[in-house]
Amino acid sequence: MSMRCRWLYMFIRCFIDAISMMPPKRIPPLEIPIENHYVSRMTCRGSGRLTKLKKRFEEHGLLGRVNESVFGPFFTAPAFLFSEALVHTLFLQKVKSLRGDEVHFLMVPNLCKFWVHKFSIITSLSCFCPPLAVDIQPHITSSRLVDTYFSVEPEKDIRFSMLERAFSMCDVPDDLYKLDLVYFVEGILLAAENDNAIWRVSLSMVEDLDYFEKYPWGSLSFNTTVKQFNRDMKVIGATIPGKKAKKITEVESSKGVQVEAKYTCKGYSPALQ
Repeated sequence: MSMRCRWLYMFIRCFIDAISMMPPKRIPPLEIPIENHYVSRMTCRGSGRLTKLKKRFEEHGLLGRVNESVFGPFFTAPAFLFSEALVHTLFLQKVKSLRGDEVHFLMVPNLCKFWVHKFSIITSLSCFCPPLAVDIQPHITSSRLVDTYFSVEPEKDIRFSMLERAFSMCDVPDDLYKLDLVYFVEGILLAAENDNAIWRVSLSMVEDLDYFEKYPWGSLSFNTTVKQFNRDMKVIGATIPGKKAKKITEVESSKGVQVEAKYTCKGYSPALQ
């Protein structure tokens, strides 16, 4: 064996020995231990709403217009079947992350990271930092949509159910288009419940369509999605052992009695799938 080969052999041997002596990489523990895992009835309201919204656009000849907007990829993409079971399983694999803008999942032996950049790639939405209130102010000068379609006092909340009613009754194409965009943001990107208050400012902002489309809705949707996961892990996961959380029941199955929890996904959970 030549001197060069001998040195290469020794280097490889030393490298292998060094790796074998390194302590094993620490695997972070699951936030909900395996013994506390549970089945679920998870609800994601966005999928059905997107179908309804697309039909509404088609009925009024507005589908081509929205397809050319920043939200177009959601309407031109093939039909998507959301799997509650898959996302719930992912939910159970969550581990603690030191960063508030990331969600980490343990897929043994890998640690998978879901963060805002990936969310932006999946949704094609802007995920820049939201502008300050002072920067938004010049674009919320009109209250026409609120005055026309919502009989509420200035200090009162506008609920999502009220937005859905206005969206269903409006027959003025330009107004319908604007209400539909707000409906898309609130009902699909944020997955608001019927009794949730919507962001009133968006009904004025949408009058300036260029600004509305440039607004970083992706950041708002991502933050809502991450907040949902963190909240459910703390509220449901911490109370599973004592079965004290709301909407936690025991159900019988072929595997015996299991704990079942019901919860609704906020944000745009299909991005996780």
